[in-house]
Amino acid sequence: MSSTKSSSGKGAIAVSRNTMEQLARTEHKAKNHPLRHQLADRLRLLRKVREWSQGQVADASGLHRTYISLVERGQCNISIDNLERLADAFGVEAADLIGPADSTPSAEYA
Repeated sequence: MSSTKSSSGKGAIAVSRNTMEQLARTEHKAKNHPLRHQLADRLRLLRKVREWSQGQVADASGLHRTYISLVERGQCNISIDNLERLADAFGVEAADLIGPADSTPSAEYA
C-alpha cells in the first residue's frame, strides 16, 4: 500500500493513496454538482434538527435507507418524484430542499 505522510512533523498521519484519490474525486464532484450538494446539506440539516435517523427518513418517505445515505452524501441524482417524497416527509416544499442550508424555507413566509 502506498502512503503519504503529512509534513507537519510530530504526530504525522499516514494516508493511503486510495484515500487521497477518493478525497480528490469528492471535491471534484462537489464543484461539478453544487445543487446536488446543497440538497445533501439541507436534507442532513433537516434530519438532524428533527433528530431522525436515516432509517426514519426512509420510513417517512417510502425510500430506502441506503438511498437516503447516497443523497445525503451527494453521490446520486435524485428524481423530482423522490425529491417530492422527501419534502412531504419533512413537511416542506421541494424547493426548500434544494436551497442552500442557510436560507430560510419558504414555509416560514406563509
